[in-house]
Amino acid sequence: MTSNPSIFEKAIAESNIYDQDIRDLALKKKDVKAIYEALSQRDVQSAADEFRSVYEKTTERMDMSVWRSTLIWRMTPKYYEEARRLWAALNRPNVLIKVPATYDGLHAIQQLISEGINVNVTLLFGLPRYRQVAEAFIAGLEMRVSQGKPVKHVASVASFFLSRIDSLVDPMIEKIYKA
Repeated sequence: MTSNPSIFEKAIAESNIYDQDIRDLALKKKDVKAIYEALSQRDVQSAADEFRSVYEKTTERMDMSVWRSTLIWRMTPKYYEEARRLWAALNRPNVLIKVPATYDGLHAIQQLISEGINVNVTLLFGLPRYRQVAEAFIAGLEMRVSQGKPVKHVASVASFFLSRIDSLVDPMIEKIYKA
């Protein structure tokens, strides 16, 4: 299962499910960012809790991933701070923090994995970058082991953007099919 700000925006704007919570938080003088975080974190935690029994029973581990902010693309100290803060706030072993498979993201994957923060690598479009992502994951595990820390529950998922690949392959398939 995955989440991102646009999914939450749609759910909040197009339903009345959150109305009372928004009112309650606004009456407590919470700003828009604080209200969004309270609602989205509660929903992510609830989803992770729902999937927890599946997570515990499987070796493949079912996970809930969350994208913190669409505004943080560069792997600056603020990105790492935000990833660590979100990981701690959500406090669920079956949550992954999304990291874009950009050049900068490769270092972030390694660093976060070395800290024991589960990651879901996104914006992945090809095998060469996938290999680099896998190497970053392994390097992060190696860093963690060298620090004497456990790796048993550190997880990562690489999420290919198949729709983008499909849009390239579909015309080729159509051409073959018509021939």
